[in-house]
Amino acid sequence: MLRHPFERVPATRRFWIWLAGAAATVAVMLVFNFTGAPTITPAAPQGIVSLQLAGSAEAAEQILASWDSAARLRAAFGLGLDFLFPLLYAVTIGSACVWAARAFRAVWPGLAAGGVLLAWEMWLAALFDYLENIALAAILFGGVQSPLPEVARALALLKFCLIGVALVYVALAAILRVISLIIRR
Repeated sequence: MLRHPFERVPATRRFWIWLAGAAATVAVMLVFNFTGAPTITPAAPQGIVSLQLAGSAEAAEQILASWDSAARLRAAFGLGLDFLFPLLYAVTIGSACVWAARAFRAVWPGLAAGGVLLAWEMWLAALFDYLENIALAAILFGGVQSPLPEVARALALLKFCLIGVALVYVALAAILRVISLIIRR
């Protein structure tokens, strides 16, 4: 049976790890929103995320051309901060997946193993994020050339898919937990 290091942490400590990770993750997201505002343009309606998902040299060039020097500086700052962010969300979502696995264990044991696997996959999502960041840094500082935008997009989509599945898994476990608490009352 696949095990995750978070399973060895006592539940109360795991909660505090999750809470600290969640607070730090939200704080970094707020900084991203504040500092990334100048990167939002008609060519990049989602700021740096638009560059992550550009998918072609032409689209990436249009995005970079829409940014003035201040926006490029903010994008560079955000990219640097994004080397911390994967560690934070991997811990936060991974520990939540381990919690969710325990919630499912009593009702649907087959889904419990999925939570442990998803907790491990958060590290894979973080790896994809780091590789994507390297591609984006090469685009931002070295110029746009294929296959960097295509690679960044593929890695971003893989990362977003893994994170999305994990968040749905945790949400389902939370709903199950609320329902079980209501039924017990």
